[in-house]
Amino acid sequence: MKKKILSWVLFGLLAFSVFHLVKTEELAAQSITLRYGHVGGNILNYGLTIHTPTPQATQEIRLTLTQAVNAVTPEGVMDIDTSFSNGAMIVNGVSHPFPIQGEVLNTKMSRRGVLIENTAKGQYQELLSRVGFSSFTSVSGDIFRALGVLEFPESPVGGTWNVTKAETFPSGESLAVTYAYTLEGLVSYGGYNCAQIKIDAQPHISFYQDFPELRRGMYLNADVKVAGTLLFAYGEGRIVKLDETIETNGLGTAITYEGGATVVPLYQKSTVSLELE
Repeated sequence: MKKKILSWVLFGLLAFSVFHLVKTEELAAQSITLRYGHVGGNILNYGLTIHTPTPQATQEIRLTLTQAVNAVTPEGVMDIDTSFSNGAMIVNGVSHPFPIQGEVLNTKMSRRGVLIENTAKGQYQELLSRVGFSSFTSVSGDIFRALGVLEFPESPVGGTWNVTKAETFPSGESLAVTYAYTLEGLVSYGGYNCAQIKIDAQPHISFYQDFPELRRGMYLNADVKVAGTLLFAYGEGRIVKLDETIETNGLGTAITYEGGATVVPLYQKSTVSLELE
């Protein structure tokens, strides 16, 4: 009987060792270098949907986001124009025009996605606010970066990594957001072999903004939760799909120049879907 028990123990240890070896090899196999593979002349069209229910109405914005790669330097710096078209705002099932044609953001970034320069053309920042991406809750006017698609690590990834970004507002106050990324696996989607990456961030925002034309200011104190999944085609070096929720919960205090104050509870939960067409 003792020999049989010992045999079971040895078999269990052997099985565990084999399982551990297999899993280790799987993780090693899933260590991958992530880089953008754009070349001059590339044009990528994405369908973007932003769904935001409110107590008063259900609002959904649908539009086409286009990335046009103007050029790529020998050092790998990509010059990209991002524009919007085919916009529609749907309120309680009724579609309304959402005129955004011609709004463009020029971005220069490295193969890793490190931002070098952003130049807005037209009323791009105003457009982002209208769509629902206030600069209060993002660290960039670039909608991809506003959704937490920041730079990739220098070395191959096989687990988790963090990226912290900060932005200083005209008021002088700043917002720092740390995004946590996890490589969940390698999957096939839409004809692409993709790295499936989990995105998570939970910043706290607290700042004051003045509105002289309204003779008042707003103090915002809120928690933001960002949770999403990114599919990145590692062979072609492009974003294929992003699903994300952005949840804001806090208080806003409107302070008039005459000294009056009104406290307003703030809660908003938006779901975002971005997919390569």
